[in-house]
Amino acid sequence: MQKRTIFLGGSREPSLWRKVLINDLKALSIDYYNPEGTEWSESLEKRELELKENADILIFGIDKFSHSIETIIDAVEYIARGKKVLLFVEVLEKNAKIHGRNISEEERREFNATRNYLRKMAERNLCIAASSVEELMSLFPLYL
Repeated sequence: MQKRTIFLGGSREPSLWRKVLINDLKALSIDYYNPEGTEWSESLEKRELELKENADILIFGIDKFSHSIETIIDAVEYIARGKKVLLFVEVLEKNAKIHGRNISEEERREFNATRNYLRKMAERNLCIAASSVEELMSLFPLYL
C-alpha cells in the first residue's frame, strides 16, 4: 500500500472524534496532521493551507457539538477542487446544544439542511460522506 498523508480538519473540543480516528490511523501506520491543540496564528494558518494542499487525503469531521460552519466551507472548497475528501457529518437532534447553548428548532433545521446538502454534494463528487466517525473508518480502506 502506498504511504499516504492525511489532514484532519473539523470540529474541535469537546469533540472526541479525532482521538478515535487517530488511534485507527496509527494502527494502519498512516501519517496525519492534527491541527487541534495548536495556538492559532497567521503563520499556522499558512502552514495548514500548505499541509492541506499537499495532503493525499483530507478528512473533515462535522460533529453534533459544534456549528462547524468554517469546516463546511473548507470541505466544500476542497471537494469542488477535486481533492480526495472524506467526511462524516452528524445531524443535530432535538434539544441539541452547541458549545453549551440550547439551539432553537429553527436553527437545528437550518444546520441539518446545510449538513445534508454537504453530504449530498460530497457523494455527487465521489467523496465518502459518512454519518459517524465509526462509519467513516469502516469505509476508509476502500478509499486508499
